[in-house]
Amino acid sequence: QTTQEMASSVGLEMSSQRSAADAEEDGSEELLPSRRSDSIVVTKTAAVQCILLFSGLVVLAALAVIVISLLLTNPSLAQRATGSPQTHSPEMDEYDSCITQFTRPQYAYLEDSYDSPPNNALLIRRARVFTSNKNLEILEEADILVENGKISAIGKDLKIERGREIRQIEALGRVVTPGLVDAHSHLGVWSFPTDLWANFDVNEKTNPAMPQVRAVDGLNPTDPAIGLIRDGGVTTSQVLPGSSNVMGGEGVQVKHRVGARTVKDLVIKGGRRLLKMACGENPKRIFGRDRKETPISRIGSAWVMRNTLSKAQALKQAQDAFCNTTTAEEKTPPSPPSSLRNLELQPLVNLLRGSALVHMHCYTVSDMEMALRVSQEFGYQITAFHHALEAWMVPDMLARANVSVTTFSDMWGFKVE
Repeated sequence: QTTQEMASSVGLEMSSQRSAADAEEDGSEELLPSRRSDSIVVTKTAAVQCILLFSGLVVLAALAVIVISLLLTNPSLAQRATGSPQTHSPEMDEYDSCITQFTRPQYAYLEDSYDSPPNNALLIRRARVFTSNKNLEILEEADILVENGKISAIGKDLKIERGREIRQIEALGRVVTPGLVDAHSHLGVWSFPTDLWANFDVNEKTNPAMPQVRAVDGLNPTDPAIGLIRDGGVTTSQVLPGSSNVMGGEGVQVKHRVGARTVKDLVIKGGRRLLKMACGENPKRIFGRDRKETPISRIGSAWVMRNTLSKAQALKQAQDAFCNTTTAEEKTPPSPPSSLRNLELQPLVNLLRGSALVHMHCYTVSDMEMALRVSQEFGYQITAFHHALEAWMVPDMLARANVSVTTFSDMWGFKVE
């Protein structure tokens, strides 16, 4: 007998003995056949379940071996699958080195950053200091020491080296706050006075999709608005292209440094790459109503967005295929062919790779939903919806999507979106 047959026989015999004893006790011998039948069915079912469970475990083990083999042979796949940095192997370094060939330096000659001002130290005495720490503490009668253009110390009765020359201001309880950050500005690309055509460099209104243009290339470091903005307490601004285009181009982050004369003086070294896109009324008015071109509607704007992103996705896939092939065959990746370099689409490829942020002009719930659908279709993260006057209606949707809101401080009701 096989093991299965022996197990069935033993189970049947034991079941029969228990059934006979039960029947003898209650005088219901007519129940015995049915009980024996039930025992046979239960025993066979258990055996089948054991066989199926064992087979399933074998299949799962085989799949696990295949997946582990793929991850071990393709480290870049492991990194993308987990979404977290992996220990770099030479193959991954070569792949990354290959990919970086497609992305030009963000600001070329601006990479050296702003030269720090001379060490004209400043000490503010006995101020009421609003902090930006986690608990938003307010410090009374506090001193602030500024060195090399940055705050170096905050506290009560700060000690200064004897004989050191330092400018001091007696605040006498006046309020000192951290510098404000403006996440949506057009300073420098739409300079004062704004009614002069010579000062209008905020939109390239020649095509609804212009991801390749850069705000830094039109930035006017002598814009009179910069001083007014700084005097209002704003020390840092994110300068974005306007919202006439569905895809308006790359933005830039700047610091309102006193005495800045050049773009290099303003631009923050190491600032994130970022793109500006727009939903709603602006693109369909500028291109549809005024020029009788696509988009003339919201559905046209969505198509422009998806169509351009699909081209960028194809370019990204071609770049990945090239780098995966060459890094597997050669220690030093060769220069990629010109067909894989595309200044118009590379900013969007950077977005799809997660190396660039995107900020979106969207007022209404329907526009925000459309933007989220497209981002999910192409696999990128929206950093923030700007203006977003109907965001209050869908906080749960925005929280699930992990999207921030950058809205107006004033001047919010000047048009219907």
